Amino acid sequence: MRPMLSTALRLERLQRLPAASLSRVYARPLHQASPCLAQVSPPLPFSWSHVKPNDASRNAEDAQAKAATSTPLPDHRLSVHQKRERKLREYEAKIKVKAMHEGLSPEELQRRALESAKPSKPASSSLTEAKTLSEVEKRDQQLAEAMRQRSKDEAAKKLASGQVHSTPTGAQEGPIKSLNKILDVEKLKTQDQETITKLWAGYHTIKNKLSAVIPTGKYLEMLANARKYPQFVLPLPRQVIDEESDSLNGASKEAFEMQFLEWAVVPNPAHPTLPPAATTLFTPLAEYKLKQDFSQPVLILTFYTDLCESNGVVLMRGEVTGLNEKTGKGGRIDQAHAQLLALTLQRFYLPSASTSSDKQADQSECAQLLHDFHKRPEQFDVEQLVNVAFRL
Repeated sequence: MRPMLSTALRLERLQRLPAASLSRVYARPLHQASPCLAQVSPPLPFSWSHVKPNDASRNAEDAQAKAATSTPLPDHRLSVHQKRERKLREYEAKIKVKAMHEGLSPEELQRRALESAKPSKPASSSLTEAKTLSEVEKRDQQLAEAMRQRSKDEAAKKLASGQVHSTPTGAQEGPIKSLNKILDVEKLKTQDQETITKLWAGYHTIKNKLSAVIPTGKYLEMLANARKYPQFVLPLPRQVIDEESDSLNGASKEAFEMQFLEWAVVPNPAHPTLPPAATTLFTPLAEYKLKQDFSQPVLILTFYTDLCESNGVVLMRGEVTGLNEKTGKGGRIDQAHAQLLALTLQRFYLPSASTSSDKQADQSECAQLLHDFHKRPEQFDVEQLVNVAFRL
């Protein structure tokens, strides 16, 4: 066994060797060098059993992971929906039982529960709202009163200036359409009453309007009653479905719709010797109660007095609101109902023209109904009105 040399002695010998020898020593392959003992590390605190040595095992593990992820998971939403439906059914069953105990329907019970759940408003807020509403109502009333006063002032101004008339002699057209815009008044004055009646009726038949030629004396009698009783109600027959019968078979019964009539006498300052013209407006009573001055009439009758002195007649013209002159359709009432209203008006405001078997009794009842409507409204009898209006 060779003795081991110290490190200093080794270095001294290497320095003495030539350069060629040194190159051969360092050029020696590593595998020819003498191996040295490696220091052994302490054992690891965990096992390496989970590490796979080859790629095949890793591929198998990946395949197993994919298979595990591809298996369908249970649908939790479906289970939640089923639970919700079950709870709703249980709640509905409880509601029905409670409603049966209280003698109510489930809907009524829910409605009462919602009403009781609403928070009650404090008294101060309710008082504030009441004050606000009252202030708004007061402001609306003041505005409406101002509008009515303005309309009255304008009407008075027109009457004072002579702008309201039925003839075209004034500076401006009044509320009544001028007779000269309908027919040539000067040519009509040269005709007799029979020719005027034919021309007037023929023109308005083509236009799908009502017309009549009234003697001046009859018109003055009607005008006197109109000034005395400027407002009245007339019944208009209507067919309505009988609520007591089966609605499928279309059974109907006769009823009456009340029409509110209002006279407007229009003086003619341009011809003070002529009787004043007049108009009559027919409006459903229900609509008039709701809208008052803003209600729309269904029928307008206009009386022209331009031929009173020359020919002794007054021309009446009736227009249905919304009626198409060419087709005769689209009106708020039909021609038959419009004609019936005109005849009923004559029955009450011109009782001398009555054709009833008991003319005197008929005149007395018509006058009594007009008087009661204005002077004693609490004694006004609607049934008597219907009987007198359509008595033969």
